[in-house]
Amino acid sequence: MPSSITDRFERMTGLDIDGNGAVGQSAPPSYPLLSTGYSTAKSIWAKGKSYQIIKPVEELSETIASKVVAVVAKTTLADIDASLTPQLSKYDYKVSPMVENTVTFAEKKKTENEGLINLVSKVVPIQTANNVASVFYGIFLKNLEKVGKVLLIENPETSA
Repeated sequence: MPSSITDRFERMTGLDIDGNGAVGQSAPPSYPLLSTGYSTAKSIWAKGKSYQIIKPVEELSETIASKVVAVVAKTTLADIDASLTPQLSKYDYKVSPMVENTVTFAEKKKTENEGLINLVSKVVPIQTANNVASVFYGIFLKNLEKVGKVLLIENPETSA
């Protein structure tokens, strides 16, 4: 993309699409999903080492991963971790506005349709909705069986 289009897009959306860090990095992201997810996975992995049943499997996995990374990438797991953590934080600045916009949109639609949701929940009891859904599911399965017969696909349960 030409830089002028990129700049206009960044100004409109607040996303840093070219990765230079110029847009959207004045405040920390509201939803740091990537960096939080990565740190949570690391802490779960570290916690697993305290359990005697899991510890040997984790140590073996780390040994194999270290050797594979050393041979293939000519680096260490610690180096990968050191470079991955800032990159995830950088991408959090790009992802967070999207998540924030989605949450805002969903909340807005929920408040707009709250009256309809209340009306439907009063008019259609839950059991009736379950019954209707199961009827449609049964029709779907019957039609699926017919399609299978037309396409000469055998049902493994009936052909055994």
